[in-house]
Amino acid sequence: MVFLITGGTGLVGSFLLEKFTATPSLNESECRVIVRNSESRLKVEKLGLTPIEADLNDITSLKKAIKDVTSVIHLAARADDWATWKDLYRVNVEGLENLVSVCRNANTDPFISHVSSTGVYGHYIPSTRITETYRFNPTSIYQKSKYYQEKHLWELKEHEGWENFSLVRSPSVIGPRDTKTIGEIFKAVYEHKFPILRGGDMYATFIHPLDLCSALLLLDSNKSRSKGQAYNIRSFESKMMNFLEYIVKLVNPTKAPSPMNYRLVYTVAVLSELYSKISGRKTTLNRYRVTKFAKSRRYDDTKIKTELNFEPEKNMEITLDESYEWLTSHGYFPPKQNVD
Repeated sequence: MVFLITGGTGLVGSFLLEKFTATPSLNESECRVIVRNSESRLKVEKLGLTPIEADLNDITSLKKAIKDVTSVIHLAARADDWATWKDLYRVNVEGLENLVSVCRNANTDPFISHVSSTGVYGHYIPSTRITETYRFNPTSIYQKSKYYQEKHLWELKEHEGWENFSLVRSPSVIGPRDTKTIGEIFKAVYEHKFPILRGGDMYATFIHPLDLCSALLLLDSNKSRSKGQAYNIRSFESKMMNFLEYIVKLVNPTKAPSPMNYRLVYTVAVLSELYSKISGRKTTLNRYRVTKFAKSRRYDDTKIKTELNFEPEKNMEITLDESYEWLTSHGYFPPKQNVD
């Protein structure tokens, strides 16, 4: 087996590479990791894996990277709030299209395990759990880029009969090493800047990086069953109030989060985005984040559990405990106070 991993130096990728080095059955396989700079190359080499310079938007380099590869795990994506549609489309959509094209023309016909997003369903979904057959209605430009990724795969399956792929629809990834999502939430709760919207009665769904890695490897090891299929996945779901209460126990803020009016916070987010565009300064408050934490997001993961025997190892308490321990031990939390 020869694996090629894209996005291997990102958050989820760092866990996946470690999983390759720690799993005896995977150690027998060659694992190539796409890198784009010397720093990433060194990280991959230290793990005993094979770095290979390539770019998803460079067909020539992809052809070299895919030579003799039998399995691809596709993690690479732009997901930050500040990306433009042009960048998201180039990396997420065109990047996937290039990867699929190269794989389809390779003599080994590699199987692709792809990370999609529950964002393809959008924010405006029922409060009950939804299955993989629920309609697509992406609302943010990131969600739309993930939708267009899937659209390309499903059209190839329908019109050309190609289905040598499988995908998981992942909710927000949080856990140790994550400074952008859970790190910012810890900080906001600690500084009394995370509001409770709509009574905290809505549900949020998350996945730990290790659970996502396990699911991706299951797709590949069960490719005869998983090919051409999509799977919802999660580590846990929780009411926002319960989620925040556990974080409060960990960070011990001077004041607990306060209930706030959703429309007021949304309006402030609009003004914050406007100010950000005028000033050129990034803001952590935007409409996407407000809507994300004010709407229930519940996904039925029965399919991957019954068809592939997937069981998450991480629950809410473990995920938050591990996140807090990593952030504090690496100096990210508590946040340093500005000294005048």
